[in-house]
Amino acid sequence: MCYFVSLTVMKNSSKIVDVLILGAGPAGLGIAIALKEFTTTNILVIDAKEVGHSFNSWPKETRFISPSFTAHQFNLLDLNAITYATSPGYTLGTEHPTGKDYAEYLKTCVKHFDIPVKENTKVISVTKEKDIFICETSHGTYHAQYVVSALGEFSFPKQGDFIGSGLCRHTSHIPSYKELEGDNFIIIGGYESGVDGAIHLSRNGKHVTVIDSSIPWNTKDSDPSAVLSPFTLDRLNEVRDTITFVPHEKVIGVTVDGKRYSVVTNENTYTTQEQPLFAGGFNSKNDIVSDLFSFTEDGFPQVTKYDESTKVSGVFLVGPKLKHGGLLFCFIYKFRLRFGIVAEAITRRLGKDTKESIKFYREKNMYLDDLSCCATECTC
Repeated sequence: MCYFVSLTVMKNSSKIVDVLILGAGPAGLGIAIALKEFTTTNILVIDAKEVGHSFNSWPKETRFISPSFTAHQFNLLDLNAITYATSPGYTLGTEHPTGKDYAEYLKTCVKHFDIPVKENTKVISVTKEKDIFICETSHGTYHAQYVVSALGEFSFPKQGDFIGSGLCRHTSHIPSYKELEGDNFIIIGGYESGVDGAIHLSRNGKHVTVIDSSIPWNTKDSDPSAVLSPFTLDRLNEVRDTITFVPHEKVIGVTVDGKRYSVVTNENTYTTQEQPLFAGGFNSKNDIVSDLFSFTEDGFPQVTKYDESTKVSGVFLVGPKLKHGGLLFCFIYKFRLRFGIVAEAITRRLGKDTKESIKFYREKNMYLDDLSCCATECTC
């Protein structure tokens, strides 16, 4: 499969579609493919940047924590694939792709599945009048019967809930850890992005202090969304003795005096000349369509059993913001299981038969309608 491809160009489109998909990342492109395979073809994907932009913005050294591996012969999907019969492991020839690697895989999928994508198109507003959605963009107005939010989270980093959080640099804004100047770094947040940064800085001979209100680097749980991945733990074990871990301390403020930063916790103060790094995750309710959703107490969009907004009918959610009860679908191999649910609901409402498509997607393990099976814990 080729890596470098030209995207489908939208010229003189009618700007009237059945389904408008916001976001050209793995969630947006994955649901676009699913809709086409459920026979809903009058669709359009739009993105403020280009296909895979968030992945191209990752720190240069950061890699996927979930491994890519080809096992289609045994009806097992590559964990990082957005649809069946594709594999980043096969296409890219690497088990843990970089962000730039994965962006190329997404572009390959756009070409192969002929997905209509409008790049560099910023959404200004999305409103609903009667039964039609009106989407104002930097390239004109689009009308659609249904809207799918696939905006992801990377473009909406959390700033932090402590005084002086704006003095920190979010880990998503770091082009390369190797290029960071200085010798003594403090990282606020000890989950995946925080520990990933600590590993790379330590490998470059830097001293790193990681502060977290819990102790994620020593926690075990059957849900990989709640703990560090084995990939990260393997790398951490190589440099663990060179990193200072501060568990069970909550950061309450950051100050700067001249060239010296002070990170104040509920118990201690830590100082450094380097700008503190903040690895506090992303905001689930800060995008252009947030007003179309109600939110749970923990900040996640409220959805029906079809992943449809409980506030505005016809708006669907796919991607890492999706949560049902205690089940968080934040990894690709998790949220792709719901592509078939959304595609079926929309296609059925458009008056088309979905029985054969449901059967096919069930066979490919991409139609998860029974969430009770996800509660099973590992026994050993």
